[in-house]
Amino acid sequence: MVNRVSSLMLVGLALLSVPACLPAPAQQAAQISLQPALVCSPNSLSFTARAGQVTPMEQVINISNQGGGMLAWTISDNVRWIEVKQATSSDMLQAGAVRAVVDPAGMAAGDYTGIITITSEGALGSPCHVPVFLNVASLAIGPAVIQMPQQDSPPGDTAVIWKNDNVFIQYADTNCCMVSGSITNTDKWWYLSKVTITGSRGMALIAETLPPGETIIYSRCIPCYQREDVKLTYMWFKP
Repeated sequence: MVNRVSSLMLVGLALLSVPACLPAPAQQAAQISLQPALVCSPNSLSFTARAGQVTPMEQVINISNQGGGMLAWTISDNVRWIEVKQATSSDMLQAGAVRAVVDPAGMAAGDYTGIITITSEGALGSPCHVPVFLNVASLAIGPAVIQMPQQDSPPGDTAVIWKNDNVFIQYADTNCCMVSGSITNTDKWWYLSKVTITGSRGMALIAETLPPGETIIYSRCIPCYQREDVKLTYMWFKP
């Protein structure tokens, strides 16, 4: 339901007249101070309801004039589930307040957004938009715990993704294959252990353990005669 509250007058604390005897710059500063400034708080409103709830909820928006002169403002909303009402405790001389009432009756579970707009013609900060967020949660029917069946036998080699590259390096009397790449354990339950890269003249330990669903990036030097193929070795275990 779109609502509009009648215009209210907010009076600032600045002087309403400028003495003629003030110098021109002082007169200009005094005139600027007479311009009203619209300030709304809070900047947004958030509500949470349950599907099927019929009890309305409300929060308060405070409206003030942080400038000078007179502030006349109007307020409206843009969705049927928001209603704005003037708060009975409003001090119309210096400040105003409105109640934002949200009615979730008949709304399906989901997230909803509306806008409350406060407008004051000629005022700084106008219009002031206050978004209203409403989350309607689905009805909970007891605790739901889903147990995924665990695999009793170790997974196959297809659960390991290995990307490897090697470069032959020769320096003085040192020959080695610089191997680098990544290893990913795609299984959900089993761990990899003692992950190594092995060549004809040596090996390099990559990781003691590699948890399920994780990737390790490596770069190691393995003694070799020339650039050669290396192999990945590992064992499976489950805690």
